[in-house]
Amino acid sequence: MTPVRSRRADARPRPWRNLALFFLALFIIFTAAFAVADRGMTPKLGIDLQGGTRVTLIPKGQPAEADLQLAQQIIRERVDGLGVAGTTVVIEGSNIVLTVPGEDSSQARDLGTTSQLTIRPVLQTQPVSPDDREPVPAEKGDREAVAKEVAEAQELRQGEPQELTETFATFRCPERDVLAGFDDPSKALIACGENAKYVLGPVPLLVGEEEDGQRLDGQQIVKDSVSSGFSQQAGQNEVSFRFNAGPGEQGVPPGRV
Repeated sequence: MTPVRSRRADARPRPWRNLALFFLALFIIFTAAFAVADRGMTPKLGIDLQGGTRVTLIPKGQPAEADLQLAQQIIRERVDGLGVAGTTVVIEGSNIVLTVPGEDSSQARDLGTTSQLTIRPVLQTQPVSPDDREPVPAEKGDREAVAKEVAEAQELRQGEPQELTETFATFRCPERDVLAGFDDPSKALIACGENAKYVLGPVPLLVGEEEDGQRLDGQQIVKDSVSSGFSQQAGQNEVSFRFNAGPGEQGVPPGRV
């Protein structure tokens, strides 16, 4: 009598099945690692691999946490304005650290420079409704795209005061001002505030300066003269200061601001 062999599962090892599972898992891992939402299959390298520049901004004294967060926000807005893609702005202790990827270190120098205060005379004012703003694309461009936007804004919003007055009435303030910090101080400017738009005159030249010479900025403000507070007469907060006019100081011509 021939014995009947039971039909049970084959317990013999199947190395080809394990190998196939291994390659499938490896494919999934590599696909997930290389799939970047806005760059297709191009891997996003960190600063250690692609190179870059790290800038540490050290404040004077011991700033409050709220002041550091405000400074971080301002620098982030400057990053967006310059179109420097991939830049990170983080707070480390009491410092602000910028990491700019790529080989062009000039981007980091641009972001790390101190902003400059300029003073322009107000030539014309017109109220603006908060919801009456010209939409601006939310996408952040590269440096070439930003430079093109700045050039177009200068063409539209800068020139002789008489020329700007003609287009001032129909000008709509943008939701995001690409010209902020990139205006030509020697030309008049259409600028926007929270509830108004303005025609501003050129930044005044200092006493004795030629047309391409030094113009009025925050360095001419006497530090001890700065004060602020709520004005009962104007019904709003006001900041007052005076410009230097002592011996050996250029100051600003009377009546220019």
